[in-house]
Amino acid sequence: MKKTLVTLLLSAPLFLFSQLENNNWYFGNNAAVNFTNQAAPVALTNNQQSGPATGSISDLNGNLLFYTNGKQILTRQHQLMQNGDLRSENALGIAIAQHPGNSSWYYIFTMSKSHPIGNTPFLEYSIVDMSQGNLGADGLPLGAVRSDYKKVSLYTAYQDENIEPQFSIVKHADGKAFWLLTNDGNRIYSYLFDQQGLTNKFLSSFLNMVIPSVNYNSALKISPGVGQSKSFSNYVMYARWPNLETKVFSFNNETGYVTNDYELTITGQAPNIGEFTRDASILYVGRNYESRIFAFDLANSTNTAIYRQVYYNSNSSLRTNGMEISRYGDIYLDLNASGYLSKITNPNTFSSASVDLNNLYLGGKTGWKYLPNSVITFRSCVGCKNGGEATGTKENSAIRQNLKENIKQQRVSLTVNLGESEAINTDISIHPNPVKDFLNIKTSAKIKEVEVYDMAGKNVNVEVTGNRLDVRQLPSGSYLVKITTETGMITKPFIK
Repeated sequence: MKKTLVTLLLSAPLFLFSQLENNNWYFGNNAAVNFTNQAAPVALTNNQQSGPATGSISDLNGNLLFYTNGKQILTRQHQLMQNGDLRSENALGIAIAQHPGNSSWYYIFTMSKSHPIGNTPFLEYSIVDMSQGNLGADGLPLGAVRSDYKKVSLYTAYQDENIEPQFSIVKHADGKAFWLLTNDGNRIYSYLFDQQGLTNKFLSSFLNMVIPSVNYNSALKISPGVGQSKSFSNYVMYARWPNLETKVFSFNNETGYVTNDYELTITGQAPNIGEFTRDASILYVGRNYESRIFAFDLANSTNTAIYRQVYYNSNSSLRTNGMEISRYGDIYLDLNASGYLSKITNPNTFSSASVDLNNLYLGGKTGWKYLPNSVITFRSCVGCKNGGEATGTKENSAIRQNLKENIKQQRVSLTVNLGESEAINTDISIHPNPVKDFLNIKTSAKIKEVEVYDMAGKNVNVEVTGNRLDVRQLPSGSYLVKITTETGMITKPFIK
């Protein structure tokens, strides 16, 4: 019996991303995508809304329930939901989560303010009751916003310079509640929502990071569960623009606090957009004023930060606006409302990931800024503890917590300067790749140092003569070569 249970639990994270609550994305300037077919997602033309931030949710069969831009909530029949008029302006951020104690209720969290510049933002929520409202064409209720839970204020004391904060949601360790995290200055505030609703004012985590004098844009992204080998449950990426640095911290989904177990600092024109793979082993980052995409191998970045640039386009009109994971674990990008969604190909393989620029045509529609956040839901699943512990479509650390043992690990603290790799990116290449004996480095700059690392982050010895590396003694596998020249440093993967 124990053997069967463990098998079910370990297979559950893959099952989570096949669930259908995130089957339909409604976003941007009247754009929408249906993900029923992973190989061929379908662009829809029935989106009646537009906005920089949006949210949408589907039922257990993948059929649309409702969507919103923060101003209004529209039903699956694309009409205004009963009591669904929320406010006059678009939201800066939106997330949807099922109520842990009532499967018919859905929280809609919105970050808003009354004017784009100079007004303090505020975080609030409303609750949609899908057992209420007018009947749809299928004879089922279309939903209604509860009058007693409409535009409930959650946090309004953001600092004056924090013009556009953000928030993110993650499951509690017990699988029966969720945390909502929001950023303000050098602090992260955590709110716990359980089966009774909001349970505390907030918890406060102090962050060791440099804060700019004015913050026009934020990114706060929580990873899926990191697995049993870590002493924490999730990563948290926090960035502000204009930013001096971007940080990746560790998070404990049992206590609700950011911890000091892991800290990655990214400097040198640091990114402010990111997304994690579904096993949290790789973080992809971009910036909202250019089209460079970097990948960080978090699973193996212990002694040194392992990263590589996976995409660059010199077209100045292409900027990374949004980045989000789909129900299948595919990662899509919106590059400056181009009329297409771009896609990271092979996202779960660090050494071979790349970007397909025009992957999905949006049928004449365009994005705007953010892509819809994945939805958190609660429902029974095979293999969950006590037969009723639920896991969500975004995050699987509830299962991880059930198997977790006390783990003592050395703290990881790493720093990387993307400005250095940016400076020489177009001036350096390696060949042949894959390689059998000698790896050649082509660059016009003087090479100061060459280091080779395996995928566990361990430095391996190779003989370097000028611009040539003797790799004949290396076992077959994937490696990274870190090249430092007089103009900067860059890391490139190769296969032996």
